[in-house]
Amino acid sequence: MNDRKHLVSAEVDKFIEAAKDSRNAARDRCFLLLMFRHGLRVSEACGLKLSQVDTESRVLRVARLVYKGHRNIQQTVIYTAGKNQAQPAAILRTSHV
Repeated sequence: MNDRKHLVSAEVDKFIEAAKDSRNAARDRCFLLLMFRHGLRVSEACGLKLSQVDTESRVLRVARLVYKGHRNIQQTVIYTAGKNQAQPAAILRTSHV
């Protein structure tokens, strides 16, 4: 059996296609695409607030918990949209949780 820990494009397409029959299809499909394209965890996606999304400058700010050594550290990661795909641009702030 394959030990991969990620989805391939065909599997992502199936998730997005399955969402088209939901009550809020456009929202759900957009949410899934956002999660897969940017590698967001479920808790990060569910915790998004409108204030973290800047559509004009095409920037998304995501608070991420990272385990370092013996403690959790919260990092704010900024994703900027390039021509084809958004990439993590920088880590804004790090604080101990």
